[in-house]
Amino acid sequence: MLTSSVSYKIGTNLNLIEVALPEKNFTVSDGMISYAHLAIDYSKVFEGVQINQLNNLSINTIGDNSSALAATIKNNISSMFHFE
Repeated sequence: MLTSSVSYKIGTNLNLIEVALPEKNFTVSDGMISYAHLAIDYSKVFEGVQINQLNNLSINTIGDNSSALAATIKNNISSMFHFE
């Protein structure tokens, strides 16, 4: 049971990443409406993070942004996205 608040403020230049989406072919035709469904699996952000550990529930300072926890979360972000 989670008895503490969760707070992640990851936003320093050190943690700026570019997410490359998986390749997907789309057909776009003149006068037609086309849809692309991009899904986000938020559980992937915590892969490899033991969220039952109190010290893994927050990243709130500039110093925290250079922690191993911040690096793990940053590296997990790109795996969150996929096309349906």
